[in-house]
Amino acid sequence: LYSATTEDDETVDVTSSESMDVDFDYFNVYRNGVLIGTTMDPNFVDEDPLNVAMEYHVTAMDANGNESESSNGEIVYMISTFNHLLPS
Repeated sequence: LYSATTEDDETVDVTSSESMDVDFDYFNVYRNGVLIGTTMDPNFVDEDPLNVAMEYHVTAMDANGNESESSNGEIVYMISTFNHLLPS
């Protein structure tokens, strides 16, 4: 996993490195250990993130159905989660 970031506190952009394997098929994207989507592109947008701290992982699937080891995790914090802690 290259990065997982939010700029608008409404979506999370998950970016992985491109697969170099000739039999690459697609990426699995996981949030907090749960599969939330697949993509053939190394960029994925989580349009329904949880309003908490989230950890993202990515795996690659090949044409034979084999899943790679999980990437290192990236933790994303939604700013709105902490707004109640800020003085008014």
